[in-house]
Amino acid sequence: VIGQRILDYQEKNVLQGGFEYDPQTGDEKLDVDLKAWWTERSEDPTIIDAQGQFTFNRLTRFVYRSTKSAGDIFPLLRSDGSIELSEFYRVRSPSRSVKENIVLGVEMDNYRRRKQAWFTRDIVSALSRSPISKKDLIPLPFYHTDDPLDDERPRVLQVFDPKRCTQTRGLSGFASVFDYLFMHEDLQ
Repeated sequence: VIGQRILDYQEKNVLQGGFEYDPQTGDEKLDVDLKAWWTERSEDPTIIDAQGQFTFNRLTRFVYRSTKSAGDIFPLLRSDGSIELSEFYRVRSPSRSVKENIVLGVEMDNYRRRKQAWFTRDIVSALSRSPISKKDLIPLPFYHTDDPLDDERPRVLQVFDPKRCTQTRGLSGFASVFDYLFMHEDLQ
């Protein structure tokens, strides 16, 4: 409960009224047109959200909360211009992926540049210890490649706040206080 309240206050203070788009191109008519275009897209869930349920500001709140509580979130940019949010537990490594340089579900090249994220086909428990084979996962690219199939697949973004330069995944903002939060919860 206390962690939830902390997140509520953080979200309210950081995001405030939500994202505001204020184009300043130097052309007044273009600025008005761009703002109208953005307002239409961002406030219509059927355009901006792949699920057709949430506005852009609501998606922003999901991203902020997930980044703070779970450590990261993976927005998928779809070819139709919509955004699909995929939560942290969907990105997993196949069992025995050491040779392939897949770290916590993120495949990297020799310089630690992200190549693709490996998503579970179905939603699986974040606590599941069952081995996951490569055929149970779908690789989605971080960047565009010359592969014609990539035009059909969404691009992956990873929103997280790294604390180290070689960190692959985010870390919950509550990691350092989990024990205290549980003790407080038990005392209450």
